[in-house]
Formats: sequence, C-alpha cells, structure tokens
Amino acid sequence: MASINSSRGGSQGIIAIIAIICIAIAAVFIFKGLKEQSGAPPGDAYYYCEDCDYEFTASSTDIPPIKCPKTGTLTAVHAIKFKGADGKAFTGYYEKYDLETKRLIEALKRGEKVDQGKIKQLLLRAPDDTDWVESLGPDGIAIINSVTSPTDDSTGQALERVYPLQKKE
Repeated sequence: MASINSSRGGSQGIIAIIAIICIAIAAVFIFKGLKEQSGAPPGDAYYYCEDCDYEFTASSTDIPPIKCPKTGTLTAVHAIKFKGADGKAFTGYYEKYDLETKRLIEALKRGEKVDQGKIKQLLLRAPDDTDWVESLGPDGIAIINSVTSPTDDSTGQALERVYPLQKKE
C-alpha cells in the first residue's frame, strides 16, 4: 500500500513540473507575440484618433488605445492599412484592447506577475462601423476577410499590408 501512495505522489510531482514548463513556454510565446504586435516590423505603426479623426504614426510596440497627440485622450487605435492593385493605401480595419486588458499587457511587458486568464482578445472594427468585436469571433474574422480596396475592389491575396516608412538613424 505504501508503494502505491508514493508512486501517486511522484506522478503528481511530474505532472506539476510539466504544467509549470508548459505555462512558462506559453508565457514566452505570449510576450513574444505582444512585442510583434499584429506582425508589424519593428518601428512605427499607423494610429487613428477616434475623437478627432487624426491619423499619425507611433511606436508599433505601443498597446492601443494610446494617447492622441492632438487631444491628449486615450482614443487613438491601431490602424491596419493595405494597398490594392492600384497602389493606393487605405485602412482595412482598426485594432485596440479594452482598457483593463491594456493595463494587464503593459504590466506583463514590465515583467510584473499578471493573471493571464484575465487578458481578453484584441478588438476590431471596420472603418465604416462603430461596433468593436472580438478579433477571433465570427464578426472579427468576417471583418478581416472582407477587407476590400475602395478604389479597385482588390481583396485577399491582391492586398498588400502597408507600414509607415522607417526613419533612418
């Protein structure tokens, strides 16, 4: 009987160690993904202020919403831009996090301990809409899949993601 109980304790310890390793690996991938927000190359990204309709560039590592340089309010969201076959750039959709998730992600970036179960999905909205939806939900996927150039009707593979020109140092 003693050997059965000791083998259970040993297997529970192994399971705990495996769980800790899996959590650590997941945390590394989450943090790495946050650093490479939306697949943007390091440098600047496009932002759009929902209060004053101002477009500007800021660091691609900023977690939206960010402060608008004109209004000083936390209402600037990440603008995902594309260009169609005609080469004209346009905004395909906007991205942001809710304010609580933004706070948690920023704490995680600073190396603080965070309950990662409370981090919610990225939110999206189409330029012609006011409703924010979860990026991985059916409405979010529909927004991503329905991006169409307003000038030449290019969609899907015919669209190219556009990033701000990187400043030379």
